[in-house]
Amino acid sequence: MNYQEVLNGIPEYSRFLTVDELDESTEALAKEYPDRISMKVIGHSRKGSPIRCLRIGTGARRVLAFACPHPNEPIGAMTLEYFSRYLAEHEEFLKQMDCTWYLIKCVDPDGTRLNEGWFSGPFTLRNYAEHYYRPAMTEQVEWTFPVDYKKLHFHSPIPETQALMKLIEEIRPDFLYSLHNAGFGGVFWYISKDRPEIYRKVTDVPGKYGIPLALGEPEMPCCVSLAPAVYKMLSVKDMYDFYEAKGIEEPQNVMSGGASSDEYANCVGDTLSLVCELPYFYNELINDESPSEMSKRDAMMHNCRRTEDSCTFLKEQMERIRPFIPESDPFRRMIENTVEMFTTENELRMQAIQQDPKLQEPAKKSEAFDNLYGMTSVWMNFVGLLPHMIDELQRNTKDPLPAVLEDARRAGQKKLDEMEAYITDHVQYEVIPIRKLVAVQLECAFIALDNM
Repeated sequence: MNYQEVLNGIPEYSRFLTVDELDESTEALAKEYPDRISMKVIGHSRKGSPIRCLRIGTGARRVLAFACPHPNEPIGAMTLEYFSRYLAEHEEFLKQMDCTWYLIKCVDPDGTRLNEGWFSGPFTLRNYAEHYYRPAMTEQVEWTFPVDYKKLHFHSPIPETQALMKLIEEIRPDFLYSLHNAGFGGVFWYISKDRPEIYRKVTDVPGKYGIPLALGEPEMPCCVSLAPAVYKMLSVKDMYDFYEAKGIEEPQNVMSGGASSDEYANCVGDTLSLVCELPYFYNELINDESPSEMSKRDAMMHNCRRTEDSCTFLKEQMERIRPFIPESDPFRRMIENTVEMFTTENELRMQAIQQDPKLQEPAKKSEAFDNLYGMTSVWMNFVGLLPHMIDELQRNTKDPLPAVLEDARRAGQKKLDEMEAYITDHVQYEVIPIRKLVAVQLECAFIALDNM
């Protein structure tokens, strides 16, 4: 089937839509095409915002795609914004696909609203970090599905996850597309089944749009590579086994949250899941596998020192300001969860690096880039949570903030200055147009559906 017409119609988006704009568009589309679209609220967020799901078509294959599984990841919302209208307006294409589509443009409206400060640009690493929000693991839609595995037991799905659980149980999707995206780097994928016919084709897609593959370090050390830039779908069970193999006697004590949407879907049915991780920013080094001038050990230790420094900074700042931050504050919970989780992982990582003789070999330039600059951008986002948290506190009160909070805000901004300068002094980065990101995400879905 030729999908080029679909891809050619993607507009040149200049910004990401807000939650309210997505909701308005969803309701308007359902009213405009009542003969082929139905819309229902499948649940509500913790703050009471409705979570809307479009049902389009009556085909044999059941497809569930949901966007903003992490609220700092709105590329998928734009993908579904465009594709839902295309399906509505092209009845013949809808019939040819032979799918019943269940499309959720925003599954975490509360968290996504806390990211809207960067949705209209300027699209820079700094502006993204200053307006970034991501919830703690136990509050993430993607990672709060129930699980019982060895000594790990999690049965506290948040309301947004409960809404997805009910929908998954109801429709038992054949194809699940959790629409994630990365930040700074290249494109990579997770797939739940070893389907070479899929990942050989999806890895050709980004190059058509001038976007590099992520050929550096995997997102987590427990990732299993199936092909360059393609990994076996992450599961909480894999993470548990990884920690256990590293000598952690009680892995459940260093983990938080539950299972993923893929794990849950395959508990109630037989589902193929694909995740296409797309960056907002890139540098060509992420695609360069030639040897660098530093060893892999030195590159990885630089990453560890950045992690250690950032965790220490956030821990010290939180110790000073904790009495002034409500326990219910979502930023506080995320910062504390991040520090706790990465401190433990970093200690394990440093031990493993020192003991591995293979790491004396030169790092690929892509690996060096990830360790030196990619992870610095990640920590920019986590450090940015500190001034963002204080900004939100100020926004919700008319009174002046205590001096200690103002001091912490300035400290956070200074730390961001240092990290931003470190990246921009060494590498330039490009901003990827939203249109291209939507095209890659959509084309990868078509490839998966054609090769199920």
